[in-house]
Amino acid sequence: EPGLYQCAAGYVGVYDLPLMYARGDVQKTAFGLTYLREWMGRPKDLADRSPVNLAESIKVPVFLAAGGKDERAPIEHTKRMEAALKKAGVPVESLYYPTEGHGFYTEEHRTVYYTRLLAFLSRSLGGATATTTPAGKGKAP
Repeated sequence: EPGLYQCAAGYVGVYDLPLMYARGDVQKTAFGLTYLREWMGRPKDLADRSPVNLAESIKVPVFLAAGGKDERAPIEHTKRMEAALKKAGVPVESLYYPTEGHGFYTEEHRTVYYTRLLAFLSRSLGGATATTTPAGKGKAP
């Protein structure tokens, strides 16, 4: 639905479906292989519906975030999506933390992530921007 949204955000996402068979932890278990085969399909059939190969249909700004130690959705998914969006001329912002996994668990990283995400949403949708000043600790700059 290219005309439905004003922006998009992806967090530790899977954007290159055939890559799920080659990288990460999903294919390392019997349950994971069953999921891939029965729910995802064969790798050769997945490319046509992979977000990384549909970037040219995206017409709104995108914010992407991923962790370098993510075994479920390896950072390569996000880096490939970012490259595809840039190639398609789509405005894209990204945030990478090499030490994080499938989610940001360090308080500082979460704070930066949500602050940047809210700023991105504010620019894309309108509204106030976020600050890193904790509530009750003073006024935001």
